[in-house]
Amino acid sequence: YIFSALIFVGIISLSTCRPEIQFPKELEVQEQINILLNYPDLPPKQQFNATAYYRDVWYVISSFNPERPSHKSEDNTTCIKFTSQILENGNTSLFYTQSYKDMPDSHVELIINLTEFQNGVGKFIAQLQPVDKDGNAIDSYYPVRTTIIDTDYSNYSVEYRCIQILDEALCYYFILSRKPYVLDPNVEPILNKLELKLQDFT
Repeated sequence: YIFSALIFVGIISLSTCRPEIQFPKELEVQEQINILLNYPDLPPKQQFNATAYYRDVWYVISSFNPERPSHKSEDNTTCIKFTSQILENGNTSLFYTQSYKDMPDSHVELIINLTEFQNGVGKFIAQLQPVDKDGNAIDSYYPVRTTIIDTDYSNYSVEYRCIQILDEALCYYFILSRKPYVLDPNVEPILNKLELKLQDFT
């Protein structure tokens, strides 16, 4: 549980592409998705351009869980990065690598099915799986409800993600940047519209 929760807040660094990847059994996935649908339904980015979004590198520079406010006194030094790629079959593959101070790196792969992009909005269900540094699976898949709240594709993005782990759903807001440790000035007005405060993010 702890490992899965940590990697969810994590990084992606793509190492392998596996178009033949298999998704979990439909019934199991649907049960988990039904639970995720009970969480806040935030307005997504309209006319979402998946090709422009899932290219090159994103860095997760800050995150916030409304149910678990952070403690600023804690040393939560992390390096969060993900690189994405559109596969030949149209699916999007992302490989997260999360680096903690004085701890080994952790990795997850996230697959987004091509059909999730057909409605033209930045809201979809992805499949997340813990992997090793070579992309080999070390745990089963978890559905992740993802909302791209806003992005300019070139500099910043604000996301909201929920994942069902055991009997609990973890939901986080993420601030992403194309450059490490760079906060775009357009992000704070987006947070204000969501009634969030930038200082609450770690």
